This record gives sequence, structure tokens and C-alpha cells, in this order.
Amino acid sequence: MKKAKKLRWLAVGCMLLAGLLMLLVFRPATSFDEDSRIFLLHSDSTSPAYVADRLISEGILAKAGMVASVATDASGSRRLKPGRYRIKKGMSQLRVLEMLIKGKQEPVRFVINKFRTKEDFAKYAGRMLECDSAKVANFLMSMDSMRRFGQDTVTAMSLIIPNTYELYWNTDAAGLIRRMSLEHDRFWTDERKDKARRLGLTPLEVYTMASIIEEESTKKKDKPLIASYQGKLYFPIVKNPPETVFGGDFETPTDYFDPFIRQQFKQPGNWAIYPLNPHHHSTLNYFAKEPNPAPPSADNWLGTDDRG
Repeated sequence: MKKAKKLRWLAVGCMLLAGLLMLLVFRPATSFDEDSRIFLLHSDSTSPAYVADRLISEGILAKAGMVASVATDASGSRRLKPGRYRIKKGMSQLRVLEMLIKGKQEPVRFVINKFRTKEDFAKYAGRMLECDSAKVANFLMSMDSMRRFGQDTVTAMSLIIPNTYELYWNTDAAGLIRRMSLEHDRFWTDERKDKARRLGLTPLEVYTMASIIEEESTKKKDKPLIASYQGKLYFPIVKNPPETVFGGDFETPTDYFDPFIRQQFKQPGNWAIYPLNPHHHSTLNYFAKEPNPAPPSADNWLGTDDRG
């Protein structure tokens, strides 16, 4: 009788312990008020202890002990995968840990409208993805790298087809150009190649002609009437200096919609005066806050079409 009673109490104790463990494992662990937060896990910073500290210090999780202790396998290898993760309010530590281990990241909307130079494309890629802009630019300027995709450093930009792509944030330079090459090959169907052939053109010649026509049709636009930077006056509407003048990375014409350039002109002593509506009808805003097409807003008075 006493033995049966002990067994009953033992069973009750095990059930309570199991319930407590379930509560600790599955209870909400997030510490933010928004619907979700984006967490970027860099390829060179996947140490479980470091990631756990970041999750807490960035106000994403209240506690992250499970991430620090469980995210290493029996051999001591790190199991967390780099990427761009959307952590939703109310998630438990277990769900967050599962997401990071399995690499269940949210893709990036990589919008390509028009890029005049390799540097422009590389700069955009460096802002949207983990890969460094310099590595993307160097890849595009490497004969050996581009030869793998049937291109050279002169024809490299013909791979960049305007469209909206979904890419994983940790895509490297080679992976990015590989994706662009695949989309290029899909675009140039036999039907499109045949149409170009009937015009006496190759796909590369079609790309070149379209670029020339677009460039010739573009008027002066999107530039401040007058700007002051570090005590010196500029008149970008007349002559647009390279972005290196304003602290940028490349010797390319300044894009005044670039968030970095905008932030530079917000620094004390710097300023810029823009036209009342700084958008020409052919303006392509690579850094728009809303997906295209978008309704009228403070940034785009007339809204945008499907290209931005």
C-alpha cells in the first residue's frame, strides 16, 4: 500500500516536472512590442554564446540560455546558420532556436530597375545583402569569374535583367551573379532570341541599344538645386559630383535617393535644397520604402508604377 502511494506521488512529481519543463521551453520569450523583428546572423559570427548575447542585448529575447547551450552539437560544432530571420512576437526560445538551426530565413526582395555601372549594382547589392559591395564589384571585374557564366568584364552587366527577385540575405557574390545568370538565360527564350535575330541583333546588342535609348531619354532630374557639404557649395543640377565627394565608396555620379547620401546631408552644417517634386516621370527609386507599384506618398507625390 505504501509502495503504491509512493509510486503515485512519484508520478505526480514527474508530471509536474514535465509541465514545468514544457512551460520553460514553449512559453513566449520575446521582449519587444512590435509584431516582429528582423535578426541578421552574419556568417563569421555564429558562435552560440555570442548569438545568445545579441538576441538579449538587441531586445529580441528576454532570455536565450537555450540558444547558448543547445546550439552546439555533441562534437562541439556550431549549428546556427547565418541569414536574415524574422522573429515574431510571442515566439518561444525553442522556435527561435529551431529557426536558426534549420536556416529558416526570410528572403530579401532584391529589386532591379536600372543600374548604369557595375559599381552602382555592387553598391546596391552590398546594402541589401550580407556580401560586401567591393567583393561584388571585384567579381564583376574579374575575367576568370565572369568566364564561368559565358561573359567577360565588358558584357557582365548584360546579365542584370530588371525584375524583382527573392534572394537569401547571406548570398555571396558568386551566388548573386549565378542567380542573375540563370534569370538572364530564362529571359532569353528561343522566341526572344528569334525576334532579335530577325532584327539582325544579338541579345547583347539588344541590351546595348536599349541602354543607349534609355540614357538618351533621361533628363536632368532627382538632383538638388544647390547643396552645401563640409562648408563647400555644389550645384548638382548643373554638374553632379561623384559620391566620393560626399563620403561614398565609388567614383560614380551621386544618387541623391541613396539613404547614406541623404544621411550625410542631415549632418550638422550640411544641407541640400531639392525641387518641390524631386521625381522626374522616368525616375527609378532603388531605395523606395514601399513595394512597387505604390500609391502617392510624401516621398513620391504621384505614386509609382510597377518599376518604381
